[in-house]
Amino acid sequence: KRITFHRDQSYSPEGEFCSNNCQKQHTCTCIFVLGDDRVLEFQLFWGKKKVNHPEAQRMIRLTNGALFFLHPKDEEDCLRQMFQMNNQTHFKHRNNGVKEKGVQLSVGLVFRTCVQTRTVYKGTGQLVLDSEPTETTHRCKRKLNDYEKCWTKNLMDECLKKKYLSTKERHYR
Repeated sequence: KRITFHRDQSYSPEGEFCSNNCQKQHTCTCIFVLGDDRVLEFQLFWGKKKVNHPEAQRMIRLTNGALFFLHPKDEEDCLRQMFQMNNQTHFKHRNNGVKEKGVQLSVGLVFRTCVQTRTVYKGTGQLVLDSEPTETTHRCKRKLNDYEKCWTKNLMDECLKKKYLSTKERHYR
């Protein structure tokens, strides 16, 4: 699946680090690649507009065993003299997966320093909810359990499967 251009650390139009970031400010993002080559694409932006300049776009091929570090300064808004612009710009990146044809497998393991933590149950890895579950949560869990029992026996049609999976995503993600 193609990922759109984005920044791992986001900033306000005034250049302030946004409080809704889950990644800690001024920390690198690291990508470790296993398998077939992947292509990481960078594009310079001024606000929400792409900058049209020969040096404003770069593609980096990440090969098996590659370890890539994304420096946080690349995502910050600042004046970049090489582009001869009097405006603050920032780079965004995206990954288009593997580029070659045929059967391929490529995994990019992404590591970053997060500021948020979640408590999970040691035995199951299941998320510990911050508050008591609501009646809606209980109802969805019962439906999901019923669905999973039926699904293993192939008794439910595709329409019901989609309905229950969407319920699971809304209440259990």
